[in-house]
Amino acid sequence: MELAVALNKIRNTTLFDPLLNRKSGLHIAVAWFAMVAVGVLLLVLAYCLPNDIIRQHVQQSLPNIEARWGWEYFPDMPNAQMDLRTDCRMLASAVYDGKEPLLERVMGAYSLKSEKLGMEQVDLLRATLGEADDAVLDEYPRYWHGYLVPLRLLLLFGDYFSVLYCAGAILLLLIVLLAYLLVKKHETAMLPPLVVTLLLASPVSLVMSTQYHAVTFIMLLSLLAGVCLKDRLKGHWGLVFFVLGGIVNYFDFFTFPLLALGPLLVLFLSTMGDDIPWQKQVLNVALAALLWFLGYGLMWVSKWILASVVLHKNVIEDASKQVAVRSSNVVAHGYGQLANGKHFSHLRTILVNGWRIAGSWFNALVIIAYPVVFGIWAQKRRSKGEEGTRLARFPRCKLPALIAIALLPLIWAFAVSNHTYTHSTFTYRIFLVSIFCVLYIPSYIMSHTSVGHECP
Repeated sequence: MELAVALNKIRNTTLFDPLLNRKSGLHIAVAWFAMVAVGVLLLVLAYCLPNDIIRQHVQQSLPNIEARWGWEYFPDMPNAQMDLRTDCRMLASAVYDGKEPLLERVMGAYSLKSEKLGMEQVDLLRATLGEADDAVLDEYPRYWHGYLVPLRLLLLFGDYFSVLYCAGAILLLLIVLLAYLLVKKHETAMLPPLVVTLLLASPVSLVMSTQYHAVTFIMLLSLLAGVCLKDRLKGHWGLVFFVLGGIVNYFDFFTFPLLALGPLLVLFLSTMGDDIPWQKQVLNVALAALLWFLGYGLMWVSKWILASVVLHKNVIEDASKQVAVRSSNVVAHGYGQLANGKHFSHLRTILVNGWRIAGSWFNALVIIAYPVVFGIWAQKRRSKGEEGTRLARFPRCKLPALIAIALLPLIWAFAVSNHTYTHSTFTYRIFLVSIFCVLYIPSYIMSHTSVGHECP
């Protein structure tokens, strides 16, 4: 209830009208408890699905998974590396059918491991499928593993590769639907940056690794909902961002969560009128981001507390040690390696992730082509010299808030340095939020040129 009181005090300042209303504090508190309760219930229902069919479908996939192991499909594309290792870990948790109590399996995300087979993630999958006589229990209670809800459901109807095929079809459908709605709802300035962001994120890799599905689909679905309901969300955006943070934490395996926040923040910024002072727009965007992080963090801490109670072990201590590792500037994968690990700088983190984005000829071409196309278009507009065809100006009152959104990946990279550096094969996608913001400016100018208004 202290959270509700604090938010209501903020609301009474009238600075946050677009974001909060008088009941926002209460709504957010209720939403927190509801997310935890629904999250547990969904996982319980997922574990109640017939495991024999799921196990059979994963068993059918294993030979092809082993054939793909260690294979790099796009060796010259640093942004297109897939993560079959983590997919195997996810599949191992999906097929485990031990005799432990149901709630314990939900909280523990169990699988099996074997010293004879090895400790690679594919070996965990093989052990969990019953290929080792020395298999022992392996647990992963730090995460919610909410991805098991859709994964186990889809595995009822097909194997692992069918899930990937289905994901590709859904991704294409969502992109087409979102493009249509952005045009229909007069948010066309969002469309070109979104297309470029998806291209730089390697859409093939997003589809071909189940680990990447969560943030990708949450980003698209949240934008769809935001575009459709933007006229009705005034005063409720704060609740939306809080819930979105919790949903991302529930389904994601700690990949590139900011990609589910940045574009929606830009959409929220676009809903604020140009007559609103820049200070108020910055404050609203900052509070929206804080509410997203609050939902993200509270959802995670809730899992640690629940798992500690159900499993009768100190999951909070284990998670805290992992937080220390992931927030360090040391190349380490465990708490015991912190003392002797190799140190790296924040600049090195940014450069490594930047190379993932611009290190291929295709991505470099996409990045260069955007300003070139805009320049050609602007020159043609100027050459017409007709009344009503002059270039619009990007509202000055929105620029500080847009810069604040663009800086979020840097803040994240500094806070979670180890993870952002050691897993740059996929974490580079958080920096696409910054690129999205930069590209939004010329896109806005192009889409508003017929209006040609300027922020006061």
